[in-house]
Amino acid sequence: MKPDLLRSAIGPDLLDTLSRQTGLSHDNLLSMLSRELTSAVDRYTPDGRLPSAVAGMPA
Repeated sequence: MKPDLLRSAIGPDLLDTLSRQTGLSHDNLLSMLSRELTSAVDRYTPDGRLPSAVAGMPA
């Protein structure tokens, strides 16, 4: 996910809060989130699909 899309999705208030809490600039925070979210989506959606059963979630 591109950082500019994240900026729009997160919104300025939450971005300011996250920036204050982490000590990261908006650009650094968005860059890190972009990488981590992309990695998480790849990890949790094998073959581009949600797993058929997720532990603890109703079917």
